[in-house]
Amino acid sequence: MRRISILVLLALTGRCLGQTNAPGAQAAVAAPAPKIAFSETSFDFGKVESGELVKHVYTFTNVGNATLEVSEVRPGCGCTTAGEWDKSVEPGKTGRIPVQFNSAAYGGHVSKNITVTCNDPAQKTPILFLNGTVWKPIEISPPVASFMLPPENQTRQTQVLKIVNNLEEPLTLWPSTNRNAAFELEFKTNTVGKEFELKVTVVPPIGEGSISARYDFPTSSRKVSILNVMVFAYGKPRITLSPAQLSLPPGPLQAASQQIVVVENNTTNTLALSEPVLQIMAGPSPAAEKIEGVDIQVKEPAPGHLFNVTLNFPAGFKIEGGKRVELHLKSSLPGASVLTLPIYQPLRPPTIAVPPAAPPAKQGS
Repeated sequence: MRRISILVLLALTGRCLGQTNAPGAQAAVAAPAPKIAFSETSFDFGKVESGELVKHVYTFTNVGNATLEVSEVRPGCGCTTAGEWDKSVEPGKTGRIPVQFNSAAYGGHVSKNITVTCNDPAQKTPILFLNGTVWKPIEISPPVASFMLPPENQTRQTQVLKIVNNLEEPLTLWPSTNRNAAFELEFKTNTVGKEFELKVTVVPPIGEGSISARYDFPTSSRKVSILNVMVFAYGKPRITLSPAQLSLPPGPLQAASQQIVVVENNTTNTLALSEPVLQIMAGPSPAAEKIEGVDIQVKEPAPGHLFNVTLNFPAGFKIEGGKRVELHLKSSLPGASVLTLPIYQPLRPPTIAVPPAAPPAKQGS
C-alpha cells in the first residue's frame, strides 16, 4: 500500500512539473511604444551681440519600436520661436526641431527653455534648454528707471543708472534734448570714454496712473549712434478694485456662481464700506433698479484697508440684453463716496433643435 502511494505522488509531481514547463506558458510581451532620444537637450550658443538672432536645430531619434508623434513644441517666452519640426518619425529614424532666439531685449546671461510634447510614454514632455551670454556694445544698468509713488504725500525719488562702454574705442555721450516736467536728469562722466552715470529724479505730484518718457543721448559710436533711456513712474490710485470688472458665465446661469472682488485702500485714512447693492442702470438717467436675489458679503482681512466682497449669484441669474449692471459700495473716503464696479454677462446661445432624420423611402416592388 505504501508503494502505491509513493507511485501516485510521483505521478502527480511529474504532471505538475510538466504543466509548469509547457511551451505555451510564456512571459507577456510589452506592447510596441515609441521612445525619443535627443542628441543634446541643452545648447550653449556662447556670446552674441544684442540684436543677433540665435538659430539652432535640436535633433532626436526614435529608438522605440512604434511611430513617434511630436504634437507640440512650446518655447517658454515670445523671444524664442519654433520652426517647422518633424511631427511623425518612424522607429530608427531621426527628426529635427529648429528654434530661433531673438536677443534684442536681453543683456548678460540668458537661459531659455522649450517644452516638447510627444507620445513617448516614458517622457511625454521633455524640455530643451538654450543658454548663452548676450553682449551689448553700450550697457545700461538697470535698463530702465522706474518709480512707484503712493496716492498721498508724494515725495521726490531718485534712481541712478550706470552706463558702461563695452566697445574698444572710447565713447562720447552728449546730453539728451528731450524734456518732461515729471522728471529731472543729471548726467555725469565717471571714467572718460568708458563709464557714465545718469541720475533720474521723479518730481511729484504725478497724480494717479502711469507716465513715461524716453530720452535720446547722441553718441560718438557708429554702432550705437543714439542711446535710448526709458523712464517710468506710476502713481497708485487711492482705492483699487480687483478685478476692475466682473464677467459672469453666460446667462441664464446653469449653476450658482461665486465671484470675489478685492478692494484695497492705498491711503493712510481708514476706509469703511457699507450698503453693497447691485443695480440696473437706466442709461444716462440717474434712476436705477435694484437687483434682488444676489447675496453680497463684505469682510475685512485688514480692517480699514483691505476688503473681500463676495457675490453669490443664484442659478438662473441673467442680465437682460442691453442693460448695464453695476455693483455699488458706499465709501467713507472723501471724494469717493460711491465705489462702482461694472458687471457683464453674455447671453447663452439658443439651442437649435435638429429635426429627426426622415425614414428611408420605400422602394417599389
